[in-house]
Amino acid sequence: MKSLIHAGLLLLALSSSAANAQPEDFIDLGRRVAQETIVVPIHLDFAEDVQWVRIELPTLTAEAGFVDIWTRVEEWTPLALLWPRAACYDNSGRVIRGLHSGSFNQVVGSFGQVSPRRPPNVLDDEVVDCLTPFQGQLAGLNEGVYWFAIANGVVGFNDDWDVRAYVGPTLQRQRDTTLYIRVHPPEIPFCDPDLNWDGNADQDDVAYLFDLITNPSPIDPTNVCGADPDYNRDGTADMDDVRTLIDVIASGECPE
Repeated sequence: MKSLIHAGLLLLALSSSAANAQPEDFIDLGRRVAQETIVVPIHLDFAEDVQWVRIELPTLTAEAGFVDIWTRVEEWTPLALLWPRAACYDNSGRVIRGLHSGSFNQVVGSFGQVSPRRPPNVLDDEVVDCLTPFQGQLAGLNEGVYWFAIANGVVGFNDDWDVRAYVGPTLQRQRDTTLYIRVHPPEIPFCDPDLNWDGNADQDDVAYLFDLITNPSPIDPTNVCGADPDYNRDGTADMDDVRTLIDVIASGECPE
């Protein structure tokens, strides 16, 4: 009972908001409208510190364009940030979305295009992590400047740039992680031919899609990450999808 009361009081304190100025100490990634994956080393100067990352993005919708965000510990040291928390702010200091807490000591988020799914962010001993697939879960974004706040521990993300972190004794030394931001602009068609997510686009993906279409099952142990068999997105899973996938693998270009 005492622990529940303590947690409630802590969350109440973290949720109280006060007006703050726009962050002066931040990593500025500038305007990003090209297809790329940005790698940003993150270091917290002290346990309750907040690292701000500023970026200008194009318009992202459920139909076109996406941005995927995740953190990953690259080197397991006593300074590795094992309990990261993050949120997205607009340029006025309003909280847009909190990122999800995933497995492998990560936060993950996905804005924009909802289908087809992007590849997962983690491969561990060739076992795909699909607990939080990238599928535009955080909705779209209008063109503009956005800020990501990265912190540690129990964190309250509030409007007016107000971020409050509580870091317990066991997490005091954990300061370092890597932030990844995968940008895909809306004017570039996206189709991922690596349907089985083994790192290669080849005949195995064609066989994989053929099996999904000819042996549909609500619970398919071979379809670990829920790949969509309607590859050409015409509303029907059929041999036209197989032909489209073969063309994409052969040409390396997505259909318009």
